Amino acid sequence: MLSDTGYQNKFLTPSDLQREIEYDEESDTLWLGNGKPAPGGMDLFPGCIVFFDKDGRTVTGVMIRGAKRLLQPHLLGDASHCNGAE
Repeated sequence: MLSDTGYQNKFLTPSDLQREIEYDEESDTLWLGNGKPAPGGMDLFPGCIVFFDKDGRTVTGVMIRGAKRLLQPHLLGDASHCNGAE
């Protein structure tokens, strides 16, 4: 698969891009993954952990703790700019 820079991407193929989205309301945790195992993670910022493949080169998932608190202002904000309204 070629990237937008024209270089061959040997790490991702269309079959690697399986969408995996899970939300646990009790713990307010959102998981976004590509269906591949996520053996190791790294804190990106408090409450957000990014998981990589075994080689540490490809992101396999993102876990967001406190997802409502973090995302709700963006989801419920003024969206009038999205539909062309002034």
